[in-house]
Amino acid sequence: MIIVDDRLLFDVLAGTESVELLHAASDGVATTFSWYYRLARAIATGRIEGSLTRHYGDLTAERQRHVSGLLNDLADRVEIIAPKEVVPVMAALATVANLNVLTAEAIASSMVLEAPIHVATRSALLDRAAQLAGVEVRLTTHAT
Repeated sequence: MIIVDDRLLFDVLAGTESVELLHAASDGVATTFSWYYRLARAIATGRIEGSLTRHYGDLTAERQRHVSGLLNDLADRVEIIAPKEVVPVMAALATVANLNVLTAEAIASSMVLEAPIHVATRSALLDRAAQLAGVEVRLTTHAT
């Protein structure tokens, strides 16, 4: 099991994963509520403004409908830990580190699932928090 950020989640749903990501995800994929929301929000707006929506806009209309459908029924392909499991861990993290919700949720999800976090872009805050928590963060190739 691995935990992926919103950019890599897009690749998983679009079927455009790199070989590296496919291999890493062979035992399953999870994401956080926050990353799931960021991807769903980006696609729902219909505006081509950022990295996520540019990649979505590059898909054919049929592939866009497919990805949107998968986003609406994520449970079949991607696990998201229930808040009742992850929030207590997030709260415990808050006693030792000042983290934003996105970072705390990623670290807590990794701790609950005992799974590494795979990201398309490095974050100094996530890296520092992961080191403190003993969580592995891997920079993973994404579709271009």
